[in-house]
Amino acid sequence: MAVRNPINESEPQNKLRMKSQFRLLLLLGLLTVSTAVRADALENNQIPADAKWLLHLDLENLRKTQLGKFAMAHLDKALEEAKAAIKMDLRPVLQKVSYLTAYGDDYAKGPQASGVLLVKMDAETQKILEGLIASQMLAAKDDSIKKVQQDASVLYSLKDELHLAIEPNHVVVVSKSQNQIEKARQVLAGKSPNQGKARAFSGFPATPNTFFMLAVAEAFNENSDLPPQAKILQMTDAGRIVLGEKTDKVFLELILRAKTKELVQQIQQVVQGMVALVSLSQVENPELIELTNAINVTPQEKMVVINVEYSLAKIMNKLSEEMEKHHKPQGRKPKANLEKDSEDKPASDAPKKP
Repeated sequence: MAVRNPINESEPQNKLRMKSQFRLLLLLGLLTVSTAVRADALENNQIPADAKWLLHLDLENLRKTQLGKFAMAHLDKALEEAKAAIKMDLRPVLQKVSYLTAYGDDYAKGPQASGVLLVKMDAETQKILEGLIASQMLAAKDDSIKKVQQDASVLYSLKDELHLAIEPNHVVVVSKSQNQIEKARQVLAGKSPNQGKARAFSGFPATPNTFFMLAVAEAFNENSDLPPQAKILQMTDAGRIVLGEKTDKVFLELILRAKTKELVQQIQQVVQGMVALVSLSQVENPELIELTNAINVTPQEKMVVINVEYSLAKIMNKLSEEMEKHHKPQGRKPKANLEKDSEDKPASDAPKKP
């Protein structure tokens, strides 16, 4: 993919172009993944012991679900439309994506954010990624992409704003912070403590095999200003969300781990009160009432478990309606309305007989 020389461009255009280039390269790094490892075998030994949050997306499981097929079909269409702009077809690569795991050891936002993304791939897919990066390095004339280190692994820097390391065991590590890259490499090499030996993220029940998204966080209320609506989180020290699909339903499991056993009942009462309030205030919204009726809140030792199961068919219909509204052409009157207008047209406007 050719890269224009930024010398003749204005500063805003140059920044916009470089930002688009970085996003594309990151997207390529995320999409060029091929592995047979399943998400329910999340490799905790790759996550540092001091991680505060984790997000795990199993695209392999997602593609097997009806919800996933719907999402992938629309993403495939979007990539087809973008093919002319980015000069390459990413759709075949998309089909190789297996899973992505992101984590962080703090909750910093904006420029201070320093999360890490782990992507595992096989040797052949690694060559594809290395080839894409090499072609970008040859095309760029301003050292926006450079190789800053090479030993047992290779580290690339994208305009000194994003770093990408390709490890010998075909694990790609992506982060804005080079220090976080080095820390992740130490964990992958077994030289630093990891989640397999730490107590963090422990104490939660086993996850269902049919999930495709897992999010875990702890200490999220430390040194942070929570809004009044989220005061319930001040009574917790960790939480987990699992999203998946089984048979004809989509399920969501939210677990809040209380700081003490005494707070479990209080958290349960707050959640049930919030659900009841929504039911009373939305009596004219039958879909929302049906959803709130499907919410089950149960205590389990130091945890409050919130389970929701909802009709897959209704979710798919709602998504289809929203997508049709989004792609509906503007300025064109529906055929049904035109026919109705014809029926309602006054007789005086009709052609007169000779």
